[in-house]
Amino acid sequence: DEEIQDKKHTREMRGIYAGKAYKIAKCALAGWAGFLLGAGISNAYTGQPMYSDRVVIAVTTGVTVSVLAAFLGVIRGIFPAGNGKR
Repeated sequence: DEEIQDKKHTREMRGIYAGKAYKIAKCALAGWAGFLLGAGISNAYTGQPMYSDRVVIAVTTGVTVSVLAAFLGVIRGIFPAGNGKR
């Protein structure tokens, strides 16, 4: 009975952390989109780019790596590589 309760609790925790990881990724991507939108609007009004191509590439790479690393960490925490027992 205790093992069943433990599995239910683990399943609930997986749902909670998966939802949190999704929110983090959504916010990071929304921030990245806002960054690009702001740069585009600035470029449209002033005629000069707000950020150089290198800055845009650096931010895009940083957001991508951060989101992937966050998901990898959460996935490893939610689904740990165990000794085969389930």
